[in-house]
Amino acid sequence: MTGETAETTGSDEPTAERRGDGPVAVPRQVHCELQTLGQMGVDPFEEGILDTLDRYNFHAAREWALDNPDRYVRAVREGTVDETFAETTTGGD
Repeated sequence: MTGETAETTGSDEPTAERRGDGPVAVPRQVHCELQTLGQMGVDPFEEGILDTLDRYNFHAAREWALDNPDRYVRAVREGTVDETFAETTTGGD
């Protein structure tokens, strides 16, 4: 991604590198469910992803995605980190 800009990506949205974003801190259960989903090879942007999450009993990830649709998209693109771990390593509350 180094050197990507809106001009080189064809998007008006700044790249993650320019935004300074990184992995999204999510609850531990959501992190585990999304990681497992990825290991299973499921496309996280498929049209019926909420049904897929429900079918695999990934209820925490489903509820989190419904409550945080923008963060879900960011999490899929940029990855997730267990918020409990993120708080202890960054000195958060």
